[in-house]
Amino acid sequence: MSGSEDLERLQTEFDRLERENEKLRISNRRWIRIAGTDDLTGLPNKVFLSTALLPQIISSANSEGQG
Repeated sequence: MSGSEDLERLQTEFDRLERENEKLRISNRRWIRIAGTDDLTGLPNKVFLSTALLPQIISSANSEGQG
């Protein structure tokens, strides 16, 4: 194999991995959304509250308490 063939093969693999990574990002966002919402109501659930909302509330309260 020549250097240009190696480079082309590496570029092809890189492109494939970029596409796969994007698919995984989309899938992860979907699963995070599913895990954080109630199936019946579609409203945020306690998983969302404890992992996303609560840390923000605590951080905000700590910041306000220090000022």
